Amino acid sequence: NCSGEFSELSCPRKDQWVGGIEYIDHPRQPLILQCCTFHGLRFSQEVGLTNVGPGEAITGGEVIRDGRQISFDVIANVRKVVDVNTHMLVYILMNP
Repeated sequence: NCSGEFSELSCPRKDQWVGGIEYIDHPRQPLILQCCTFHGLRFSQEVGLTNVGPGEAITGGEVIRDGRQISFDVIANVRKVVDVNTHMLVYILMNP
């Protein structure tokens, strides 16, 4: 269930995931997120934090092992960080 609006600075609830990002290329402008909810995520757990720089991408989705789907990675939260040299990184929190 997605709101259809880009209105959140984070998606902190356990049953939320990031459905979209509104990006404005300015160091002081935060990312504006579209948060989606799914009741089945209430038992999810953090599996990692990934730094994503300019030109890089991260993809969630099915995790297959030995021909079986064992989990489904979602982007649970996103945070933009700009260092003193205005190099931007986006921190991605993944949940299965």
